[in-house]
Amino acid sequence: MEEAIHIGEEPWDPVEDKLVKYSIIAGIVLTIVLAALINVFVLSQYS
Repeated sequence: MEEAIHIGEEPWDPVEDKLVKYSIIAGIVLTIVLAALINVFVLSQYS
């Protein structure tokens, strides 16, 4: 079996980079939003 040797940039690299970057940003933002919602609606009942 021959393995392909890729030299240079793949055509989907820019799209993949944007997808990874925006997925990480979305995950961080949604974690903060979820924490705020839990703080307002769940934890406020215990104070």
